[in-house]
Amino acid sequence: MLIMYYKDTDISKDKEVGVKNLLGYKLKKTQHALRLQMDEALRTLDLTTPQYEVLA
Repeated sequence: MLIMYYKDTDISKDKEVGVKNLLGYKLKKTQHALRLQMDEALRTLDLTTPQYEVLA
């Protein structure tokens, strides 16, 4: 597991933050899950997700 460190602004204490707890990580995981679902649904229409986005 990747661990990131940052300095606390109050007392400059080191804090440990797991990457899986970061908002950006969670957003990327959600976007990836959505993309997989879209690819699967659009496959029946012979469309890719980028092609669908252009048409939408």
